[in-house]
Amino acid sequence: TGTPSWLTPAPCSLVDATIGTSGTAAVCAAPSSSSPCTAPTSGVTLASLVNTPVTITPPTPAQTTTLTVTTARDPTNTTAHYPDLAGLHLNLGETLTSTAGGFTATLSWPTTQNIVL
Repeated sequence: TGTPSWLTPAPCSLVDATIGTSGTAAVCAAPSSSSPCTAPTSGVTLASLVNTPVTITPPTPAQTTTLTVTTARDPTNTTAHYPDLAGLHLNLGETLTSTAGGFTATLSWPTTQNIVL
């Protein structure tokens, strides 16, 4: 969203990502795995996560869990893609919604996280 049509490939497709939890119940939610996340690969990019819910099983009350989003420059991301846009910053916002026992909570972070291409 917000990417000019003339900007291809979309910058978000050149940033690999993982979303996982650590703590008592460490799993990787994107890409989906019952094990902790490994290094980001092109299997999941920021572009593939746009408007795609990622489901994480909530911990039990006795468990502590930390949600971690890891990003990395895709190996195909070179200045050849955008020779005039070297140093382009992507501003990312995140929204986390949790539902349990009929109660829903939403946490939103503003678009202040920067990724430099």
